[in-house]
Amino acid sequence: MEALLDGVDEHHKTFDFIHVATAVTRIAKLARQQRRSGGSNAVIQDAPLASDERYVKLMGLVVQTLQSFQAREAANVFSGLATLQVECGVAADADLLVKLGAAIARVAPDMNDQGVANTLNAYAKLEEAAAEMPRSLRDALAEVVERVAPDMNAQGVANTLNAYSKLEEAAAEMPRSLRDALAAAAERVAPDMNAQAVANTLNAYSKLEEAAAEMPRSLRDALAQAAERVAPSMNAQAVGITLNAYSKLEEAAAEMPRSLRGALAEAAERVAPDMNAQSVANTLNAGDCVVSPRRPGPHLAEPLHQLEAERTVVLSSRADRIPVQR
Repeated sequence: MEALLDGVDEHHKTFDFIHVATAVTRIAKLARQQRRSGGSNAVIQDAPLASDERYVKLMGLVVQTLQSFQAREAANVFSGLATLQVECGVAADADLLVKLGAAIARVAPDMNDQGVANTLNAYAKLEEAAAEMPRSLRDALAEVVERVAPDMNAQGVANTLNAYSKLEEAAAEMPRSLRDALAAAAERVAPDMNAQAVANTLNAYSKLEEAAAEMPRSLRDALAQAAERVAPSMNAQAVGITLNAYSKLEEAAAEMPRSLRGALAEAAERVAPDMNAQSVANTLNAGDCVVSPRRPGPHLAEPLHQLEAERTVVLSSRADRIPVQR
């Protein structure tokens, strides 16, 4: 990190918009790695990154080169600033985010599938910026998503749906054509989804009521097959999220094949010792819905009873209460 910031300080006069965007992206990546490996809030030699003169200089360069940003640079810088703020505690300047939003609106027609997914995901992390997002930008991004949905990979589809599930205004304005494009994309990539992507996709649909109501049977089947395939590799969080999502997707839950119920039961039993209070509560709450008299699921019922007993052990080592996502 020090070498990167020193490079900004030494060569900033020769930086063009590509150098600026690359520097922001690399700093965000390094700061996140520091944070996740136990570093303190993106601290550089005991000085917070936000007040480091070299970083401040870089943010000035962002403003200076903003009008030259192309689609890739605009998406990467916005995503990098979101990462720095949400994961590393380095607050982005509100004025700069508004200007970046205008740049994104300008270059949106040239965005590819990864760029628009990253941009929506960044807005989903930045609540204040999302609240300030103009209708024109929401429409521009929706048009891009509909255009690139056929090219999206599994992660891109899951991230896009997950972002829309958190962007209430944008989700409410989604045209039917966009919902259909994302449903077709989700069905196409479901066989390639990993455990996290399956959980995130189901979770997104459980929050996007119109999209969930329109889910074709073929998509529900594709996601069920994907969930059954990846259940053995799901971690505690993914199991809780998946079951919680199914408890809200009534048609999908009613159609769950016995093999999927069994796979999720085995997964819940396997990861129970690793569950935090949130995951335990979500799993138990979902179990009551998925394994109801109207939706027989004997293979899931017994492990959930065992999980309920294990909850006492889990809670004995944690002082927190058990919040349940509704």
